[in-house]
Amino acid sequence: MVDYQEFTNDVCVAIGYYVYRLIDLRNGETFYVGKGKNNRIFEHLKGEVVFDKISDKIKRINEIHNAGLKCILVIHRHGLSEQEAFHVESALIDAYPQLTNEFDGYGCTQFGVTTVNDIIAKYALEEIPEIDFNRHQVLIIKVGKSLKEGLDLYNATRYAWRINVKKSSRADYVLSVDSGGVIRQIFIANDWLVAISDNFPEFLEHHPERHGFVGEVANNVEIIDLYKNKQIPSKYLKVGVASPIQYNY
Repeated sequence: MVDYQEFTNDVCVAIGYYVYRLIDLRNGETFYVGKGKNNRIFEHLKGEVVFDKISDKIKRINEIHNAGLKCILVIHRHGLSEQEAFHVESALIDAYPQLTNEFDGYGCTQFGVTTVNDIIAKYALEEIPEIDFNRHQVLIIKVGKSLKEGLDLYNATRYAWRINVKKSSRADYVLSVDSGGVIRQIFIANDWLVAISDNFPEFLEHHPERHGFVGEVANNVEIIDLYKNKQIPSKYLKVGVASPIQYNY
């Protein structure tokens, strides 16, 4: 076990809530962003297993420790309220696309990184009435983080997610939704497969605990007119909803 000096009680009281980064000493890369108080920053470094699996974050930490090194720990902001910490953390998660964080930041769907054109589209477009939105069973995939990693819209939407395959297979359409809540494309998922190289050789990383789909763009004019470049109902954009996967059924 690699030892790290933890904060004393006096330090914990003085700094309040804070936002931090974990940096890989081998290459200087920030691989995790978090928020917390007291000694939260040090809890990651104990190699704990979550949900019966070792997360990408813990794998990275173990690799660093096995190389005889320590993680660089950076307190990015301190003396924050919890709400302020949520927003600072979210902004940093947006700024570092190669993180091992399991989820996007707080409020990223509603207020996260976006282009000027997307801002205009978001606030200029009318929200789809819920009665129209619910005409079909749709799976909503929020692709903001994947697009930041340079993937095209199809690949950003289809790969790779922690989903309920049985439930997702019932969707008539998969909606690719940007960080502003605007539907950028509609896909039909023909098959959901385990996210490994045998099924998706075009992707370098495989995730056996996740799934992706093989599909096509929906070309039905009525469906395109109903959904494309429209904003999803506000109930799916609530602040605090961290999961990129949502269903209307």
